Amino acid sequence: MGLLFVLMIPVVALLAWAADTADAMIAGLPELPDRFEAAPQRSVVVDRTGRRLATLQVENRTSVDIDQVPEHVIDAVIATEDHTFWEHGGVNWGAITRSALRIAFSGEIEGGGSTITQQFVKNAFKLSTERAWSRKIKEAVLSVKLEQQMSKEEILEGYLNTIFFGRGAYGVAAASQAYFGIDVRELTDPGQAALLAGVIRAPALAEPSKHPEEAARRSKAALAAVQAQRDRT
Repeated sequence: MGLLFVLMIPVVALLAWAADTADAMIAGLPELPDRFEAAPQRSVVVDRTGRRLATLQVENRTSVDIDQVPEHVIDAVIATEDHTFWEHGGVNWGAITRSALRIAFSGEIEGGGSTITQQFVKNAFKLSTERAWSRKIKEAVLSVKLEQQMSKEEILEGYLNTIFFGRGAYGVAAASQAYFGIDVRELTDPGQAALLAGVIRAPALAEPSKHPEEAARRSKAALAAVQAQRDRT
């Protein structure tokens, strides 16, 4: 018991420092808008018959409504990236505690543990990707505020339209075209959904054309995560 108390001292100190830092930063946080503007998308040039002639790239992104995304795609993404999405208030405090423990004992700030809301906030506000506590705190505070302002469905829709899937594709609609050459509504194969969910964390490392074994491993893990999620509910 005494050893556990000694080991927890640096963790408590780190959390206290983070709380003080958060208080100091909150006043300088940007205000959340009433609604998020649509992200830059491709401009498609067509002829009078509707045939595509050219695509003027701003960003390879095509926004879609959440009800256009097949349910098994949503299930695969949530199970893989944030299985407590429907329950938490923007931040997974268990993951933050584990991250604090890693920092306290190894001194390293690692990636991972961010909720879907936090990932969306990071993309929407263009927050730095630096692995620093200041960015993590700002991300967490904004995520909690966002959950109070937007519904889960609105947050999920924003996330699915902004997350990077690799192959230059931002958002699930662009990704379905980039990987399979089909409209997102035609993603009827759970294996396709699993592949897309699997590449989110590190698209370059799971690019099927370059790393087929890793892409297959992540797809398999995504399918297993979906099944585990169903078993819990």
